[in-house]
Amino acid sequence: MYQLVYQIGVRHPELFKNIAKHIVGKNGRGFSNFSSQGLGNTLWSYAKQAQLSLEVIDSLGDSVKLVSTGRLAVYETSCLDNGEAVVKRLFIRAAEAGIELGLGRFTSQDLSNTLWAYATMGMLHSGFFKHVEKEIISRLKQKRYRFRGQEIANILWSYATLNAQPDISMVDALSSHVASICNGKNGAADEHSIARLFNQRQELANLAWSCAVSFSVVGHIHCLVLQTH
Repeated sequence: MYQLVYQIGVRHPELFKNIAKHIVGKNGRGFSNFSSQGLGNTLWSYAKQAQLSLEVIDSLGDSVKLVSTGRLAVYETSCLDNGEAVVKRLFIRAAEAGIELGLGRFTSQDLSNTLWAYATMGMLHSGFFKHVEKEIISRLKQKRYRFRGQEIANILWSYATLNAQPDISMVDALSSHVASICNGKNGAADEHSIARLFNQRQELANLAWSCAVSFSVVGHIHCLVLQTH
Protein backbone atom coordinates (compact mmCIF):
# COMPACT_ATOMS: atom_id res chain seq x y z
CA MET A 1 0.00 0.00 0.00
CA TYR A 2 2.63 2.55 1.06
CA GLN A 3 4.77 1.73 -2.00
CA LEU A 4 1.77 2.28 -4.27
CA VAL A 5 1.10 5.68 -2.64
CA TYR A 6 4.62 6.81 -3.55
CA GLN A 7 4.56 5.36 -7.06
CA ILE A 8 1.49 7.38 -7.98
CA GLY A 9 3.22 10.50 -6.64
CA VAL A 10 1.02 11.18 -3.62
CA ARG A 11 2.19 12.25 -0.17
CA HIS A 12 0.09 10.80 2.61
CA PRO A 13 1.89 11.45 5.93
CA GLU A 14 -1.01 10.21 8.05
CA LEU A 15 -0.99 6.80 6.35
CA PHE A 16 2.76 6.42 6.81
CA LYS A 17 2.55 7.57 10.42
CA ASN A 18 -0.10 4.98 11.23
CA ILE A 19 1.83 2.20 9.47
CA ALA A 20 4.99 3.07 11.41
CA LYS A 21 3.09 2.95 14.68
CA HIS A 22 1.55 -0.35 13.67
CA ILE A 23 5.02 -1.79 13.10
CA VAL A 24 7.16 -0.26 15.87
CA GLY A 25 4.70 1.54 18.14
CA LYS A 26 3.53 0.29 21.52
CA ASN A 27 2.36 -3.32 21.03
CA GLY A 28 3.41 -3.04 17.35
CA ARG A 29 3.70 -6.14 15.20
CA GLY A 30 7.41 -5.62 14.58
CA PHE A 31 9.39 -6.85 11.58
CA SER A 32 9.65 -10.50 12.57
CA ASN A 33 7.40 -11.75 9.76
CA PHE A 34 8.75 -9.46 7.05
CA SER A 35 10.56 -10.85 4.04
CA SER A 36 13.81 -9.29 2.85
CA GLN A 37 11.87 -7.55 0.08
CA GLY A 38 9.30 -6.33 2.61
CA LEU A 39 12.02 -4.80 4.79
CA GLY A 40 13.75 -3.12 1.88
CA ASN A 41 10.54 -1.81 0.32
CA THR A 42 9.30 -0.44 3.64
CA LEU A 43 12.40 1.65 4.29
CA TRP A 44 12.65 2.66 0.62
CA SER A 45 9.06 3.90 0.71
CA TYR A 46 9.58 6.02 3.85
CA ALA A 47 12.68 7.62 2.36
CA LYS A 48 10.87 8.27 -0.93
CA GLN A 49 7.82 9.69 0.84
CA ALA A 50 9.97 12.27 2.63
CA GLN A 51 11.93 12.96 -0.54
CA LEU A 52 8.71 13.54 -2.45
CA SER A 53 7.87 16.55 -0.29
CA LEU A 54 11.20 18.15 -1.25
CA GLU A 55 10.50 17.53 -4.94
CA VAL A 56 7.21 19.39 -4.55
CA ILE A 57 8.96 22.27 -2.78
CA ASP A 58 11.65 22.42 -5.49
CA SER A 59 8.94 22.74 -8.12
CA LEU A 60 7.71 25.90 -6.38
CA GLY A 61 11.08 27.56 -6.90
CA ASP A 62 12.22 30.57 -4.88
CA SER A 63 8.76 31.15 -3.41
CA VAL A 64 9.57 28.56 -0.71
CA LYS A 65 12.70 28.60 1.45
CA LEU A 66 13.89 25.51 3.33
CA VAL A 67 15.58 25.77 6.70
CA SER A 68 17.53 22.58 5.93
CA THR A 69 18.62 20.98 2.68
CA GLY A 70 19.93 17.64 1.46
CA ARG A 71 19.82 14.54 3.70
CA LEU A 72 18.98 16.64 6.75
CA ALA A 73 15.89 18.02 5.03
CA VAL A 74 14.72 14.49 4.11
CA TYR A 75 15.31 13.29 7.68
CA GLU A 76 13.56 16.30 9.20
CA THR A 77 10.58 15.87 6.88
CA SER A 78 10.19 12.24 7.91
CA CYS A 79 10.50 13.22 11.57
CA LEU A 80 7.79 15.84 11.16
CA ASP A 81 5.58 13.28 9.43
CA ASN A 82 6.09 10.39 11.84
CA GLY A 83 7.87 11.67 14.93
CA GLU A 84 11.65 11.43 15.36
CA ALA A 85 11.52 8.63 17.93
CA VAL A 86 9.30 6.53 15.66
CA VAL A 87 11.53 7.09 12.60
CA LYS A 88 14.67 6.10 14.49
CA ARG A 89 12.97 3.05 15.98
CA LEU A 90 11.64 2.01 12.55
CA PHE A 91 15.05 2.07 10.88
CA ILE A 92 16.90 0.53 13.83
CA ARG A 93 14.41 -2.33 14.22
CA ALA A 94 14.44 -2.96 10.46
CA ALA A 95 18.25 -3.27 10.47
CA GLU A 96 18.12 -5.65 13.42
CA ALA A 97 15.42 -7.71 11.70
CA GLY A 98 17.46 -7.86 8.50
CA ILE A 99 20.52 -9.12 10.34
CA GLU A 100 18.46 -11.69 12.20
CA LEU A 101 16.77 -12.84 8.99
CA GLY A 102 20.14 -13.21 7.33
CA LEU A 103 21.36 -11.11 4.42
CA GLY A 104 21.75 -14.25 2.36
CA ARG A 105 18.00 -14.08 1.85
CA PHE A 106 18.20 -10.56 0.38
CA THR A 107 18.34 -10.15 -3.37
CA SER A 108 20.95 -7.73 -4.68
CA GLN A 109 18.15 -5.25 -5.31
CA ASP A 110 16.89 -5.66 -1.73
CA LEU A 111 20.36 -4.83 -0.42
CA SER A 112 20.68 -1.87 -2.77
CA ASN A 113 17.24 -0.45 -1.92
CA THR A 114 17.81 -0.83 1.81
CA LEU A 115 21.20 0.88 1.79
CA TRP A 116 19.80 3.64 -0.43
CA ALA A 117 17.00 4.28 2.07
CA TYR A 118 19.42 4.67 5.00
CA ALA A 119 21.66 6.98 3.00
CA THR A 120 18.78 9.10 1.71
CA MET A 121 17.57 9.53 5.28
CA GLY A 122 21.10 10.30 6.46
CA MET A 123 20.97 7.43 8.96
CA LEU A 124 23.86 5.00 9.42
CA HIS A 125 23.39 1.63 11.11
CA SER A 126 27.02 0.49 11.33
CA GLY A 127 26.17 -3.11 12.19
CA PHE A 128 23.89 -3.56 9.20
CA PHE A 129 26.32 -1.90 6.80
CA LYS A 130 29.16 -4.16 8.01
CA HIS A 131 26.99 -7.23 7.45
CA VAL A 132 26.22 -6.00 3.94
CA GLU A 133 29.94 -5.66 3.19
CA LYS A 134 30.55 -9.28 4.20
CA GLU A 135 27.56 -10.47 2.16
CA ILE A 136 28.67 -8.65 -0.99
CA ILE A 137 32.23 -9.96 -0.68
CA SER A 138 30.90 -13.49 -0.20
CA ARG A 139 28.58 -13.27 -3.21
CA LEU A 140 31.24 -11.96 -5.54
CA LYS A 141 33.76 -14.58 -4.42
CA GLN A 142 31.27 -17.35 -5.10
CA LYS A 143 30.30 -15.74 -8.42
CA ARG A 144 26.70 -16.81 -7.86
CA TYR A 145 25.30 -13.31 -8.21
CA ARG A 146 25.55 -10.57 -10.77
CA PHE A 147 24.99 -7.03 -9.57
CA ARG A 148 23.29 -4.61 -11.95
CA GLY A 149 24.79 -1.21 -12.63
CA GLN A 150 22.14 0.62 -10.64
CA GLU A 151 22.69 -1.68 -7.65
CA ILE A 152 26.46 -1.13 -7.71
CA ALA A 153 26.02 2.64 -8.03
CA ASN A 154 23.48 2.76 -5.18
CA ILE A 155 25.62 0.64 -2.88
CA LEU A 156 28.77 2.71 -3.30
CA TRP A 157 26.79 5.98 -3.25
CA SER A 158 25.18 4.95 0.05
CA TYR A 159 28.51 4.29 1.76
CA ALA A 160 30.00 7.53 0.43
CA THR A 161 26.94 9.59 1.36
CA LEU A 162 27.09 8.42 4.97
CA ASN A 163 30.90 8.64 5.08
CA ALA A 164 30.87 4.96 6.03
CA GLN A 165 34.25 3.85 4.74
CA PRO A 166 33.64 0.30 3.46
CA ASP A 167 36.07 -2.58 3.79
CA ILE A 168 38.53 -2.18 0.92
CA SER A 169 37.94 -5.86 0.11
CA MET A 170 34.34 -5.04 -0.83
CA VAL A 171 35.38 -2.16 -3.06
CA ASP A 172 38.06 -4.31 -4.73
CA ALA A 173 35.54 -7.11 -5.28
CA LEU A 174 33.00 -4.73 -6.83
CA SER A 175 35.72 -3.08 -8.94
CA SER A 176 36.84 -6.44 -10.32
CA HIS A 177 33.22 -7.40 -10.96
CA VAL A 178 32.62 -4.18 -12.88
CA ALA A 179 35.84 -4.56 -14.87
CA SER A 180 35.03 -8.15 -15.82
CA ILE A 181 31.70 -7.06 -17.32
CA CYS A 182 32.77 -3.77 -18.87
CA ASN A 183 36.05 -4.80 -20.50
CA GLY A 184 35.55 -5.11 -24.23
CA LYS A 185 36.86 -7.73 -26.65
CA ASN A 186 40.35 -6.22 -26.59
CA GLY A 187 40.47 -6.34 -22.80
CA ALA A 188 39.84 -2.62 -22.35
CA ALA A 189 36.65 -0.81 -21.46
CA ASP A 190 35.06 1.66 -23.83
CA GLU A 191 31.84 3.64 -23.89
CA HIS A 192 29.85 0.82 -25.49
CA SER A 193 31.11 -1.96 -23.19
CA ILE A 194 30.49 0.18 -20.10
CA ALA A 195 26.93 0.82 -21.28
CA ARG A 196 26.23 -2.91 -20.99
CA LEU A 197 26.31 -2.50 -17.22
CA PHE A 198 25.64 1.19 -16.64
CA ASN A 199 22.90 2.27 -19.04
CA GLN A 200 21.85 5.39 -17.15
CA ARG A 201 23.94 8.55 -16.87
CA GLN A 202 22.78 8.99 -13.27
CA GLU A 203 24.42 5.68 -12.32
CA LEU A 204 27.77 6.88 -13.63
CA ALA A 205 27.25 10.28 -12.01
CA ASN A 206 26.68 8.58 -8.64
CA LEU A 207 29.82 6.49 -9.14
CA ALA A 208 31.88 9.55 -10.01
CA TRP A 209 30.58 11.40 -6.95
CA SER A 210 31.36 8.39 -4.73
CA CYS A 211 34.92 8.36 -6.04
CA ALA A 212 35.25 12.09 -5.38
CA VAL A 213 34.16 11.99 -1.74
CA SER A 214 35.50 8.60 -0.63
CA PHE A 215 39.13 7.54 -0.96
CA SER A 216 37.97 3.94 -0.60
CA VAL A 217 35.92 4.02 -3.79
CA VAL A 218 38.66 4.21 -6.39
CA GLY A 219 40.60 1.90 -8.70
CA HIS A 220 38.86 0.21 -11.63
CA ILE A 221 35.59 2.02 -11.01
CA HIS A 222 37.22 5.47 -11.13
CA CYS A 223 39.00 4.56 -14.36
CA LEU A 224 35.80 3.30 -15.95
CA VAL A 225 33.95 6.51 -15.13
CA LEU A 226 36.73 8.57 -16.71
CA GLN A 227 36.57 6.51 -19.90
CA THR A 228 32.97 7.53 -20.51
CA HIS A 229 33.85 11.20 -20.85
